[in-house]
Amino acid sequence: MSEQPKKRPQKNLLYCSIAKAASSNWKRIFFELSKEDSSARKLEMFGPIWFRENQYPHWLPFYKNKSVLKDLNATEVKTVMQTYYRFVMVRDPVSKAIAAYKDKFYSKNIHNDAFHEFFQKVTVAAICKDIRTLRSLPGVTPYLKSAYIDCDKKFVDLKAFLSWVFLVPDEIKSAPPSAVYNPHWAMSVPICRICDPTIRYSFIGHFENGHMDSDHVFQEAS
Repeated sequence: MSEQPKKRPQKNLLYCSIAKAASSNWKRIFFELSKEDSSARKLEMFGPIWFRENQYPHWLPFYKNKSVLKDLNATEVKTVMQTYYRFVMVRDPVSKAIAAYKDKFYSKNIHNDAFHEFFQKVTVAAICKDIRTLRSLPGVTPYLKSAYIDCDKKFVDLKAFLSWVFLVPDEIKSAPPSAVYNPHWAMSVPICRICDPTIRYSFIGHFENGHMDSDHVFQEAS
């Protein structure tokens, strides 16, 4: 997806960010649009959970410009829900989880980031513990049995990770909430309240449709 939209949106926009569904590209687009036209407001429904000024200085101007929905008062939120073009981009949950596994667990990039390296170790340790616990219970699925984990080396294969995400109930996972409900693999419906009638999205796009759905947003918002 291009970071330079073909048409400049004239309507105010509300975008709910879903990780691993081109969210970084959309944030870059919003940042560029905000620099070019400060009068047209571009809001993101939820800011990053771990936003820190020293970690993401390139996002600082964007997030300090009252661009996150949670920073608005009740009257402003009501106006947004009634007048803004509201959209979200979703992705097949399994495809999204696979992308998160590759990027956040065993990408070479995480070893240059102390925060994500620590987070990866904490999550993998929890996955190892939970998978071993479930394997000791009756009725465990063959898929879960065949997943490979090495708890000493803090390694879980893709099958183990997918089993943990989709087969292990959230309420019994031993990882901290920031790992269990991490937006990179958590379900999109609760993250963006997609079924909430008070939001009524103008458009729900799909990552798999690429340019077609992103072009639709700019066409409708122009």
